Amino acid sequence: MLIDLTELFPYEEKTKEYQVSYDLELADGYEVTKSDSLVLTVTHHKNHMLDISGAGEISVLIPCGRCLEPVESIVPFSVDMHIDANAKTDEDGDDIFFIEGSELDVNDLLIDEIRMNMPMKVLCKEDCRGICFRCGANLNHGSCSCEVEEAPTRMGAALQKAFADAMNKK
Repeated sequence: MLIDLTELFPYEEKTKEYQVSYDLELADGYEVTKSDSLVLTVTHHKNHMLDISGAGEISVLIPCGRCLEPVESIVPFSVDMHIDANAKTDEDGDDIFFIEGSELDVNDLLIDEIRMNMPMKVLCKEDCRGICFRCGANLNHGSCSCEVEEAPTRMGAALQKAFADAMNKK
């Protein structure tokens, strides 16, 4: 979605709220299941200096960090920035690619904010058993048919037995 900022630029200290929806089919490569609209507040101070603020949340399908099953995750995000719409970079030296001329691209603005708030690791459940490292079977659905190899050392055998016992308890 594009916001035309031409009505703000002639006035100093003018604030306008925009009810925006954003169309993100893929957020950082993950499928979006729900994205609500949000209120984005833009204030023009002078010489195209802008304050942009707003908050929202998006639901995305992220693979479980152990078994790779998709998990619906809610990612909250917020925007709170002070930028010069005439500049190519912000005060931190980051590129400003979401403003071109007098148009603000909401999708481009929000994707970075969403990326920064994505969870580092998602689990389908706390006791997720993951996948077999040999055949790739999801161990949450049952045991696989892989044979357990004999460990070459006593320590290896003890670890292998402990692992097998732990897997059989679940």
